[in-house]
Amino acid sequence: MPPCPWYYLVVVVVLVLPVWGFNLEPRESHIFSYPEEVQSQGREPYFGFSVALQKQHVDGPAWLVVGAPRANSSEYLPDRITEPGAVFKCSLQSHECEELRIDRNGNNLANTDTDFGYQDLKNFGWLGGALDTQPSFNQRQATAVCAPRWKNQFFPQTYLINGVCYWMNASLPNAPARKKMPLVQNSKQTRNVNGREMFFYSHGQVGFSVHFPDNPTEMILGAPGVFNWQGTVVRLKDKGPPVTGEISRRRRQAGTIKEYLMFASDFVPNPWHTPNIEDFDLMGYAVTSGRYRRSDELLYCGGAPRGAASLGKVIIFNFPREETRSLEVVQELVGEQLGANFGAALTSADINGDGLSDLVVGAPMYSLRDQPDVGTIRVLLSTQQDHLPQLSQTNYHGTRVSFGRFGTTLASLGDLNADGYEDICVGAPFEESGAVYIFLGSAGGLRTTHSQRLVPEHFTGTPAMKGFGMALSRGIDVDDNAYPDLAIGSFLSGHAIVVRSRPVATLVGSVIATPSSITLQEKSFTVTACIQYGGHRVPRQLAVKGTLSLDSQLSRAFFTDTSTFTRSFDDLIRFNDSSCKTYNVRLVDGPINPHEPIVLKMDFKPVESPSVPILSQPVADPSTTSGVTSRVSIVTGCESDGDDTCHTDLRLETGFLHVGSMDKLVIGSDKNPVFEVSVFNLGEPAFLPNMTVQVAPPLALLLPSSHDCNFPVPGQRTSLMCRLSNPIPRDGQDTVQVTVDAGQLTDASSEMGVKVMVTADGVEVQPQDNIVSQTLKLEAQASLKIHGYSQEEQIHYSLDDKGKINTTEAATVRHSFTLVKEGPTPLGQVLFDISIPIRFPRDITFVTIYPPQTNFQGQPVSCQLFGAEFAVLQSENKGDGSIVDVPKITGNPDHLQPQDGGSINRRRRQADSKLENGGTSVVQRTGDFNCSSGEVECARLNCQLDSWPRDTHTAELSLKLKIHMDVLADKMPPMAGAVLKSTAKATILSLNPLVAFTGDKMAIIQVGTQIQPESLMGAGVPWWVILLAVLGGLLLLGLLAYGLYKAGFFQRKEMEEMKAQKAWVEPSSSYGTANTGLIREQEK
Repeated sequence: MPPCPWYYLVVVVVLVLPVWGFNLEPRESHIFSYPEEVQSQGREPYFGFSVALQKQHVDGPAWLVVGAPRANSSEYLPDRITEPGAVFKCSLQSHECEELRIDRNGNNLANTDTDFGYQDLKNFGWLGGALDTQPSFNQRQATAVCAPRWKNQFFPQTYLINGVCYWMNASLPNAPARKKMPLVQNSKQTRNVNGREMFFYSHGQVGFSVHFPDNPTEMILGAPGVFNWQGTVVRLKDKGPPVTGEISRRRRQAGTIKEYLMFASDFVPNPWHTPNIEDFDLMGYAVTSGRYRRSDELLYCGGAPRGAASLGKVIIFNFPREETRSLEVVQELVGEQLGANFGAALTSADINGDGLSDLVVGAPMYSLRDQPDVGTIRVLLSTQQDHLPQLSQTNYHGTRVSFGRFGTTLASLGDLNADGYEDICVGAPFEESGAVYIFLGSAGGLRTTHSQRLVPEHFTGTPAMKGFGMALSRGIDVDDNAYPDLAIGSFLSGHAIVVRSRPVATLVGSVIATPSSITLQEKSFTVTACIQYGGHRVPRQLAVKGTLSLDSQLSRAFFTDTSTFTRSFDDLIRFNDSSCKTYNVRLVDGPINPHEPIVLKMDFKPVESPSVPILSQPVADPSTTSGVTSRVSIVTGCESDGDDTCHTDLRLETGFLHVGSMDKLVIGSDKNPVFEVSVFNLGEPAFLPNMTVQVAPPLALLLPSSHDCNFPVPGQRTSLMCRLSNPIPRDGQDTVQVTVDAGQLTDASSEMGVKVMVTADGVEVQPQDNIVSQTLKLEAQASLKIHGYSQEEQIHYSLDDKGKINTTEAATVRHSFTLVKEGPTPLGQVLFDISIPIRFPRDITFVTIYPPQTNFQGQPVSCQLFGAEFAVLQSENKGDGSIVDVPKITGNPDHLQPQDGGSINRRRRQADSKLENGGTSVVQRTGDFNCSSGEVECARLNCQLDSWPRDTHTAELSLKLKIHMDVLADKMPPMAGAVLKSTAKATILSLNPLVAFTGDKMAIIQVGTQIQPESLMGAGVPWWVILLAVLGGLLLLGLLAYGLYKAGFFQRKEMEEMKAQKAWVEPSSSYGTANTGLIREQEK
């Protein structure tokens, strides 16, 4: 049967996007500068520090509201009121800005006869430092602007930085502003706490942040300085009795409520009653709100960037019924890095489209390794009703620019691309000249990469901007194209920009190959490429340009009408319709390698028309682009049984090569085993055969060079996939040798297992033999040996005239050990245990142990001492002024004291008396102090060596001991002395009992130090004994020599015979014999 190769036509659809990213169009933006007619000043007015968009109703005028908190106001003379701040309204129709008349009064005195008396000090008040506009509710859309540094000078020589806010209800520009001062109550400027006057409202700075919830009757203000800078969130609410269905009903009645009742009720919770807030937390630095837990429950959120000991915190809460009660804390989130300003920016949006609000938190001073102040944002997703938001595990850092402070500002854009998920923008005003990032929502949460990054360079033909992104507005549709637009502040250069959005088109491509299979004799087929056009509020038709290329790498197919490999097309596609192009394609003549697929690549993009405004022309949504493929099979023989499907019969044979004798792998050996896999095919040809080899850690695989192999999971070398010969014909085979990296095996490993699977297109006749698992037994080879010695082999002591030990000084010795590992197998754990005799019964200590000196792989070893404690050295002055080291026992010092209150000398006298009286207190033989006898108590030094690698052979330990001779004097014979022995034992702990082992698992050695007198006492050997011994020795030597002479030992018989023969040869003439040289040679 002839082979039946298959190959594939792969179609890749690629969408080319505009270079600036997505649908916010910087080329058609409105850029406003600080008005020149405003009174000049010596420094930047920070025009653009805050921005907001306002549009009250469809087809109505749209305005940009811009705060300039360091501007001089045209309402006041600069020498009277300096830099109070100003707010400007900029028309998107006339492109002109003018100052809003917020407060025409000067530094006036008001309400002097009440507890709410105050006198303005607007100088440097930062009007425009915070700004927000209300979402539209039945033609009600308020605008709020705050001056958080406004001061109250009601009390002489005292400035109370209470802060002030203004709000306007009607459409800009001529709406009157209403003044809100919730922190001017004189009786609450300070508060007595435990006899100490504490700042209460006096430094509250209300209006540091401002936010309109989606409840039209409320406005919330951040006041981070309230109560010793603990901070709080102030709620302004419409006055009036509650009614049934308050929120929904008030929305319906929003247009009829009296303006003097709007936001007329102040509610200032005292943070002192909330245990979650502490001094200097700065709660209210940023504020937002949302329906995080239920769709019918509005919760509030405040940022405290100095909270949690400067880690920063965010608190989700509800307001209590009374100001003197604790906030009803629902959830608290703490930052991860000290000083990151976690909670400095907040926004809420329904990112995952589940109908609940999700929370985004900015930490603009978050630092990465070697990258300070990069900034980050974190996302809390609300996933289901009645559950708290859960923190996403994704960290966002923008483009990771040092000192960029990504996350300084946040804003909710609404649904920017009309996909059903709300989107957000993030400001990084110090990233070079500034940057703004757009992140799109999705069902899984905020997408990990930004869809667009706006920088000043994108706005061509404009003056240089700096501090771009310091202010961001809500997303509001100002041009009625059903897509939200964005305002951006560039405060250092004094600019405010309105960037409008373009419609978003959805393009979906498809490719169909007809027929779906051909024979080698019929090499022609058709390809139909279709593009479908849809979207939200997009034009009725869209111009698209596309390019189609066939097998661009190998050029094995061509268009029959042009005989070319590529072609371009232009098409005009109607909305909610698709346009298709059909082309005839033919394979080139000649051999075709079925191993390589035929690739059809199509590029297409919307075409911009110069006759149509750019803002009306849609851009393609990158999230909808995809690649499609179509397979065209070439059937050549598998259809003989009436079925086009190839019935394969693949079988596996596997085995290990180069594993040595006994079919065992020695752990740690130099050679890696080679696993050979042979794949046989006993059925119809097998196309696209793939082999997968799997091992379990710590094993790993190496890529073979004989086949096209790869690791399916990058960075994980435990699974290997190889493409085999394509096809494998009937009765054919393919063999692959895979090297197994066994270098990470240890003595704790049990066996080496390899699993092989083989697959191919078609139907496998016997799939049970397509999977094979094979194991290779392991063997551990390692031996432990210990070498040890005492650096002081002997210790001497003196004896007095009576032969008694005469010493009270302690002697210092050092016992050193070297633990040697032989064999290639790395060891997981080795226990090195040293036993040292230290005391006699009744707790009489005669040896002090110092911390050991250890070395294993260039590092010290952690050791534990049992039965005693280490001594440390203390410095002590001698009488001559010098300093010596004296051991200090860290354990019980009573170990060196007599137990009955007597002295050591008394014990010595008692021992001497017993010796004289024939007592048995001291044995009259060399003392042996070791841990194998019961006469002494021992301490045990336990050192554990972990992860002993293959190439490390030794571990070293040196132990310093101080022997108290005055104690030993009572326990050893003066003449014989004693031996102090320490015992070292090493044991392998980590051996797997299922692994064969060759070597020594344990090693033991004793190291001793001889303790003896300086000279042995006694009369010695008499001189006459020595003389008799010498004379006796000489007599024996003479007798032995005489006996040998008489036996002929000194006669040389062979030499005498040779001399006689030589005497016979020499007299002959020189012509006589020819053997003279031979005889002389023999003489030699």
